[in-house]
Formats: sequence, structure tokens, C-alpha cells
Amino acid sequence: NAITNTSTNDVINHYCFSVTNSAHGSSFTGTMTLVWNRQNMQASINNLDLFLYNMSSSSLVASSVSLVDNVEHIYVPQLPAGRYDLEVLKHGGAITTTNETYALSFEFFSVQLSVTSTTNGILLSWPVFPDGFQPQAAASPMNSSWNWINTTPAITNGQNFLPMGTGSASEYFRLCRFRSP
Repeated sequence: NAITNTSTNDVINHYCFSVTNSAHGSSFTGTMTLVWNRQNMQASINNLDLFLYNMSSSSLVASSVSLVDNVEHIYVPQLPAGRYDLEVLKHGGAITTTNETYALSFEFFSVQLSVTSTTNGILLSWPVFPDGFQPQAAASPMNSSWNWINTTPAITNGQNFLPMGTGSASEYFRLCRFRSP
């Protein structure tokens, strides 16, 4: 997108959206990134900032502001369901150019791990999308050494399914983004 202002006025582009799903009370992970380039024949960059507001309370949830960087990033790991306003702000005052082109990306997701009892143990299930999640197991929730479960799950109707036999010492499970060793 592009944003234009005069030398004295701040300008804001708004991106309003609802973060909801059918799982009552679930929280979301939100990542938002704003990038722009130094314009041709310019010694400096325009000053853009990124803000996330809760539209119900008009409260600031998170922001990314910098005078020198051309990347702003917000990460919110426990975002409640609701309506939000993601704002791109171009500052007036000492500006490089009045017009700025930028790229904005954002992702909001809630991944729920389901644990179901079976006659042979338990069945773990979670959505295929967003991808990159893999289950971990531990004998205690306070255990600092969670272990990756390296068994490939079966996929049916957009869900991962992973049976766990009764011989497992692990009683606690969680989903984490998979990282290669």
C-alpha cells in the first residue's frame, strides 16, 4: 500500500479485523510486520510506525516504533478474541518524502491441541493449518525438558491425528512451532 502526508501532518492507514473462531475463550497468536525501502536518491528513510489497538476498549495492545529502522514488527502470543485496528502511521515533520510505499503482513491463529481417551491410550489431534506445529510431551507440566514427539501424524479432514499408547510416561502435552535441531 502507499501512505501520503504533508510535511507537518501525521497520517494513518487503518486495517480493521475481527479475530474469532468457534473455540470459546481461546486466545490467538498474532504477528504483524511492516517494511519499506529507502527511496531512490534519498539519504534517509521515512518514519513509519505500527500500532495494534483493541477496538472495543480503544486501548493500545502493542506497538513497534523506531526512528532509524525500516522494519516494524509486533508479536502478541496471547491475543484475546475481538475486533482490532492495526495502524500504519507515517509521521509528519522531518520527512524524507511525502509519499511512501510499504508492505504489511499479518497472521492471527489459534491452534488447539485436543487430547481424547481411547481404549489403547490417548489420541492427540490439532489443525493442519497453520503448519509448523509439532507436539511435545513431558512427565510434569513444570518439567523444563519437554521432548519432541517425532512420530508422523495421520492427516484426515484438515486435522493431524497422533495415537499415543498406554506405555508412555508422559502425561502432559503441548504444541510448539517445530525447529530443526
